[in-house]
Amino acid sequence: MRKHKYIEDYEEFLEIIRNISRESEYGSPIIVEGEKDLQALRAVGVKGTIIVYKSREELLHMIDSIKPIRVILLLDLDCEGIKKTLYLMKLLEGFVKNVDLTYWNMLRKFRKFGLTTIESIPRILERMVNK
Repeated sequence: MRKHKYIEDYEEFLEIIRNISRESEYGSPIIVEGEKDLQALRAVGVKGTIIVYKSREELLHMIDSIKPIRVILLLDLDCEGIKKTLYLMKLLEGFVKNVDLTYWNMLRKFRKFGLTTIESIPRILERMVNK
């Protein structure tokens, strides 16, 4: 019996989502660009704290109020998202012990499936199943 063409990629993608979910439930907030990104992560089972980045002041206020040891940056994978990720990484360095880009970097592999925005995660998962 032949394995589905994308089964290994699909399983890896799911594992990344599970790990993001687990880490957020253990107290690492996730920072995303917009409301649709938040909704997409909720749709794939992420239950922890998700912060929508709107402004520098608002973000720093949120970080100051929850005082996390670690935050996960999960911004879009396009040019604008890369710029924002680098900006937020520098901005948060003095406020948070660990600014984590691990999952963001892992998700970049899935650009070959059309993943350029966090809001497209549910759609990409569905597409991988139906290919």
